[in-house]
Amino acid sequence: SWRRMEVDVSDSDDGEEKKRKRTTKTKTKRKTSKITGVDLAHHDFSAPEVQLFQDGLLDWYDQNKRDLPWRTSLPSDASSEDLNRRAYGVWVSEIMLQQTRVETVKSYWTKWMGKWETVSSLAKAELADVNSVWAGLGYYRRASFLLKGAGDVVKEHGGVIPNEVKELEAISGIGRYTAGAIASIAFGVRTPLVDGNVARVLSRVRAIGCDPKAALNGGAGYDIIPSHPSNRKKDTILWTLAGHLIPQHRPGDFNQALMELGALVCTPKSPLCSACPLTSLCYAYQQVQYSKSHPLPINDIEDLDITKVPQRHCSICGPGQTLPEAVTHYPRKSEKKKKKEETIYSVAFEYPDHHYLFQPRPAGLLAGLLDLIHIQNEEDDDELSPVPSHLVEAIRAKAKSLGMLKKNVQKVRYVGKIVHVFTHVKQEIHVFHVPYTPTSKDQLLDTLHLKTREEAGGLSTLLNKCLDLLESKPKKKKK
Repeated sequence: SWRRMEVDVSDSDDGEEKKRKRTTKTKTKRKTSKITGVDLAHHDFSAPEVQLFQDGLLDWYDQNKRDLPWRTSLPSDASSEDLNRRAYGVWVSEIMLQQTRVETVKSYWTKWMGKWETVSSLAKAELADVNSVWAGLGYYRRASFLLKGAGDVVKEHGGVIPNEVKELEAISGIGRYTAGAIASIAFGVRTPLVDGNVARVLSRVRAIGCDPKAALNGGAGYDIIPSHPSNRKKDTILWTLAGHLIPQHRPGDFNQALMELGALVCTPKSPLCSACPLTSLCYAYQQVQYSKSHPLPINDIEDLDITKVPQRHCSICGPGQTLPEAVTHYPRKSEKKKKKEETIYSVAFEYPDHHYLFQPRPAGLLAGLLDLIHIQNEEDDDELSPVPSHLVEAIRAKAKSLGMLKKNVQKVRYVGKIVHVFTHVKQEIHVFHVPYTPTSKDQLLDTLHLKTREEAGGLSTLLNKCLDLLESKPKKKKK
């Protein structure tokens, strides 16, 4: 054992000497990861612990797993076509589940698989159709990567999804996590995966006192040197621990069980420790129990088992570790960066019969999706109603650049403001309405789309918010 252990030495030959030493430390060699080079002695699993972890987790999973449409089981003699279809279904589900709740994904996954049943059929789809089915899930780059990745599979692998992690990682939009999910769940390959749920479970079970981002880079105080192997994404503490746990038998079920435990039991704010199958192995849980019965400052406690007190000299956790009052102490929270704030001025040019002028968004957020027309405003306007003259002129100039007649832009109305929050950006969108009557002299740019809201279909949540605001505030009628 590598732990510090309390021992009873009163009956030994040199008992008087050893009575004065309440504790002793085993002299086995400290465990060091061959992958990261980081000392894992306080956090790694012994062989018996690995077996207990695997058995307990899989037993729990068999009794508590959710019935999800992409969790299909295949017979041992399943055809290669069935295996390929299942791998495709797992791929789609894992991409959809990134940053999206399971309950939301269920209906989207079913709709997607009903429209494109195989990776080959998806490869033939148009981006507009893909975005239309994806609409409402957000993070639209995921949809475009799925489409591009399907093309890669058809071009490079003849429409057959590979079962090797390295080959999967070479496909557009597939990183190490998704590759591990496809390989283990669909093909039974013994390979680990780490997502937010897994990171949280492992951080608590092994009482890893640095935040998850640090754990994915070597630990607290770990020098970030470009040439050091720990800076390669594949070489991380959490991935190393997950790799030590993955069983030969049922690796896909094990990975799903680990994620399921994080989603249902070991949750971020309200973990259900009483329902957890891993409490006997969980350092965080045991530390909390010890803290409740021994309310002493950590500086007054010496040489106690890691399961009771965080190590003060761990190269991963760093200094300043304290006894936790709850398991939610782990993982340590990352410092949140303040969201970037942007102000956007959007113009709804409305043609007869409720047709609007749309244009695809450029590279960046919501790239390729239809949006209203944007204009620039360098002024800091306190009031936008009535619309300042410089903005009216900017809107008229924009209309001309789009191939419309500038003189036909007569009425410009400020509709209101929308606030939309992305992961790292907070956008404030000011919406303007301009009724427009087309003429034979109009020469609209080819990149523009003149459609009704229904014809456009597959609109982003942000654009729907703008159109909802527009349609909820009709133009005032003159008496």
